[in-house]
Formats: sequence, structure tokens, C-alpha cells
Amino acid sequence: IIAANNILNALFMIVSSLIAGAMLSAGFTVPQLFLAVGIANALVAAYIFLEAPLSGMSMNPARSLGPALVAGHADALWIYLVVPPLAMQLAAAVHKARQTPGCAKLNHSSRVRCIFCEA
Repeated sequence: IIAANNILNALFMIVSSLIAGAMLSAGFTVPQLFLAVGIANALVAAYIFLEAPLSGMSMNPARSLGPALVAGHADALWIYLVVPPLAMQLAAAVHKARQTPGCAKLNHSSRVRCIFCEA
């Protein structure tokens, strides 16, 4: 159950990042994006509140991994080692496929040089 919850959490983060990028590309403003993120956070809080008592899951991998190792249930250890690098590779592939500039800033001031892309 813990491994499945971690997979769901990783997928949720990837999908929410893709949705945020799509919203910005569709013309949403940053305040509108923050409002959507606030609503999404409220949904995640409800998910944690309703689901955690049933499965014992946690949003922090260390809180799941540590007790599992101490209890001798390391059969789901692979999920902590495999999924994060795969998620990073997927995010990099999506970023490259979108052919976006390599800068992490949402907007650039013309008065200040950007340390990321020199724009």
C-alpha cells in the first residue's frame, strides 16, 4: 500500500506541473494559477485527511521508508530508488519536447539581468 501511495503522489506532482504549464501557456495569469494551486492544495489536504487513517500512508517518503526498514519490510524500497529519477527524466523530456527556453523564471525584468538564461 505504501509503494502504491508513493506512485500516486509522484503522478499527482507530475500531472499538476503539466497542468500549471498548460494553464500558463493558455493565458492564465500568475495570480489565477496561484488560486488554482490553492484549490488543489485544499483537495490534497482532504485526500490526506480522508485516506491516511485508512492506509497509514504519508506524504513524506522518510516517514514511510524508515518504519518499513525497521520493521523488516524493505520489499518496497525499490520505489524510493527508481521512481524519483524516472520522474525527473520524464519532466526533462516533457520540457525538452515543449521546446521552452531553459530559464526557470516566470517573467523577466528588463532592468535586471537573469542569472539563469542571461536575458
